[in-house]
Amino acid sequence: MTTLDPESAADLVARIVAGETAAETELIERCQGALRFLTRRYTRSEADAEDLYQETVMLALEKIRGGEVREPERLAGFLRGLAKNLGTQRYRRRSFSAETSVAVLPEPPDARRPDALGGLLHHERARLTRQILAELTVPRDREVLVRYYLAEEDSTRICDDLELTPEHFHRVLHRARQRYRRLYEERAPRTFGSVPG
Repeated sequence: MTTLDPESAADLVARIVAGETAAETELIERCQGALRFLTRRYTRSEADAEDLYQETVMLALEKIRGGEVREPERLAGFLRGLAKNLGTQRYRRRSFSAETSVAVLPEPPDARRPDALGGLLHHERARLTRQILAELTVPRDREVLVRYYLAEEDSTRICDDLELTPEHFHRVLHRARQRYRRLYEERAPRTFGSVPG
C-alpha cells in the first residue's frame, strides 16, 4: 500500500467524506493491487479472495464516508487492518458449527420412491447432500444454498440479510453451486449420476 503517502491519504479521506465520487474511484484504483494481495493471503482460493476484497472495499468506503477513520493520514494501515479483521472473521465463521445449519434441513419428500432400493438411494443422496453442505469451507456458500434451494427463500430477503446486490448474489450463488458440484462429483457413487440442478 506504498502508493498512499500520509498527505495524499488524508486528502483522499477528506474528499470522500465530502461526497466526491471521483475520490472513491481513485482510492480503489490506487489500493486494489495491495488489497488483492492481502486478501489472497487471508483466504484459500481466488473466489474467496475476491469476495473478501469486495467486502473490504465496501466496508472501507462506508466507514470513510461516515467519518470513522480517526487518523486519515494512516489510511493504508486502516485498510490493511480492515482486510485482516474481515479475513479473521471469515475464518472464524468457517469453524461455526456446520451441523447447526445442516441439521435444520428438512428431509426431502419421498413420495416418488418406487421401491425399497429407490428409497435407500433417495435416503443416501439426502445424507450425501447434508455431508457436502457441511464440508463447504465458505459459510456463505452453505447459507445461500440452504436458504435459496432448500428453504426456498426469496433472493431479495437473502440479499438484504447478507448485504448483497442482486448481481453479487448471483455471482455468489453461481460460485457456491460450482463448489458444491465439485464436492458432489468427487463423493457421489456412479449410481447417483451427476449433481441435481
